[in-house]
Amino acid sequence: MFGEYALYADGKTVALICGDTLYVKIVPASVSLRNLCEQDSPYPGAKPYYSVSDDLLSSIESLPSILRAIARSLPEKSAVMRYSTYILECADGTLYCGSTNDLSRRLAAHNGLKAGARYTKARRPVILRHEERFLTFREARQREKEIQSWPRAKKLALIASRRVREKAP
Repeated sequence: MFGEYALYADGKTVALICGDTLYVKIVPASVSLRNLCEQDSPYPGAKPYYSVSDDLLSSIESLPSILRAIARSLPEKSAVMRYSTYILECADGTLYCGSTNDLSRRLAAHNGLKAGARYTKARRPVILRHEERFLTFREARQREKEIQSWPRAKKLALIASRRVREKAP
């Protein structure tokens, strides 16, 4: 882990505070700190940052504007859909609905020897028939519960309307 605190500007990490030291990201917008600060890693394995000393911190009046400039120079973060709700077709033709943060791993577990849901253990192999992605696990679980409450015909209609590639690990 990186330490104790992260400083954000416009939703982007621009600096870290580790111990009693402020570490500012090294980007073209922070070049004005190059002659005033040393390059150092805030924690083992981290990229180098500018290490701002306590003395310098109290004398740099332009630090807030430097941090905002760093934020403007960083790329926009895109929303990553990390959670999936999925429907599997089991070997006996039944459907199974679940949610996960790692669909490949979960499919392997469903088709594996020991892991996987109790329901799919006796109905292998399973094939992915539908997937939806969400930003949060809560959203994925809510959708899973919604789909689980549906009759089989409605689930099949969903699968038919939003075909995904067949995937049998």
